[in-house]
Amino acid sequence: MDAEEQYLFDLMGFLVVKQVLSRAEVDELNDLLDSHDLWRKAESGQESAWRNDPNFMTVGALHTWEEPFRRLLAHPRMLPYLTSLVGQKFRYDHGYALLMRPGSKQLGLHGGNTPWDPAQDYHYRDGVMMNGLIVMSYALTDAGADDGGFAVVPGSHKADFAVPKRHISLEETGPWVARVPVQAGDVIIFSEACTHGTWPWRAQHERRSLLYKFCPGHM
Repeated sequence: MDAEEQYLFDLMGFLVVKQVLSRAEVDELNDLLDSHDLWRKAESGQESAWRNDPNFMTVGALHTWEEPFRRLLAHPRMLPYLTSLVGQKFRYDHGYALLMRPGSKQLGLHGGNTPWDPAQDYHYRDGVMMNGLIVMSYALTDAGADDGGFAVVPGSHKADFAVPKRHISLEETGPWVARVPVQAGDVIIFSEACTHGTWPWRAQHERRSLLYKFCPGHM
């Protein structure tokens, strides 16, 4: 990470890394997702999935799928970010695909520095950023500023107060909740100590993201 990226991550708790995946890589992963037929398998119970509403789900154990999914566990472009944010001896914790069909509702805000969770915290000391759990979210489809998708409260990884209950559902929002537009191939890397969720999905195409989560190797 360069000095600007370190500043922005420490300030906001997240960072967008542009065009990590090529168009060919994005197409390959999307073709594999099509072949998995995840919506049907989730609805029939063939694939374990968590559903927020009929058009939103997190599904799968990415490390058990085909080699292109496992390749993202140690993508050469992202390894320097992991070592800077988690340490030289990081560990893959878990991962899944996040899918939102048109009309999907929001996923309420969750996470944050308060109440404190030692497994999902953020500290800075002696020139080193330390994160309990880091997420790399690979975008496989575009998400414009008005489409919805990733919602985040910048700086909340260092917040001293818990997110107010009336804000969790996103029924009451304001400038404290950011929209983060991405293009297919971009990666949002964020601390689980940062309050985050998803905006309702308003685009006409399906939102597809692959989330890989890492923690310090001793955890």
